Amino acid sequence: WYSHDFGSTWNNSSGFSTNLSNPVSGLVSSESGQYITAIISYEKIYRSTDYGVTFSPVVSGTPSDGLGGYAGYKAGAVTMSASGENQAVAAYPNTGAFYTSSNFGETWSLNTDAAIAASGGFTAVTMSADGLTIVVASLLSGGSFLTSLDGGGTFTNGAGGLNLASTQDASFSMTMSADGTWLATAVNPGSNTGYIYMSNDTAASWNQATAPVAQWGMLASNSDFSTIIATQNGATSEPLVLGAVGGSSSASSSN
Repeated sequence: WYSHDFGSTWNNSSGFSTNLSNPVSGLVSSESGQYITAIISYEKIYRSTDYGVTFSPVVSGTPSDGLGGYAGYKAGAVTMSASGENQAVAAYPNTGAFYTSSNFGETWSLNTDAAIAASGGFTAVTMSADGLTIVVASLLSGGSFLTSLDGGGTFTNGAGGLNLASTQDASFSMTMSADGTWLATAVNPGSNTGYIYMSNDTAASWNQATAPVAQWGMLASNSDFSTIIATQNGATSEPLVLGAVGGSSSASSSN
């Protein structure tokens, strides 16, 4: 569905298969709203170039058997630059399955960087506005973050400041400031516990935010990272708004 009037009215997008049996696991839009990419779990990448009115499946450069999936987890996370020209998809299979596009999602290529190839179980990915900074989360080796500063050409591995003791201690959501400096990630080591960590040095190091311990879900932020919003899975409380200023964070509930 799409809305072109600030959410007042909604219309059904066309182009998706009528017999889709799997959920949308990733959805992202360019700053203008013209370019939209959707990931269907275990299936395909779909793209729209007309503000979400119509979608079509992408076949060039993507695996013929779909993006794969494992044990019911989502099969793909997607991100794009502000213009929509640069995009990335991180898929969940236990081998490196990281795809990038530099032509608005029309064609894709499998990333062959050594750090990516040695990793897998990708659960989250985020990108700066210019498309040069990319951070992807992996479940392998207790969880880690891979960072690229050249649009996905090369990646380095690290999770400084995060205590990732098991494969459950992983990030399933991330958000990034437009310049790629600030990040926030939700880390959930158990069904009823979880933490939000923040970085102000492009994922080189992380510090736990002052948000309460909870089972955290999705994260989103504005371009300068002055406002971050986080959801709690299964929570009865209101969504939490985190204000990040000068390397610290505060939390408050919001309608």
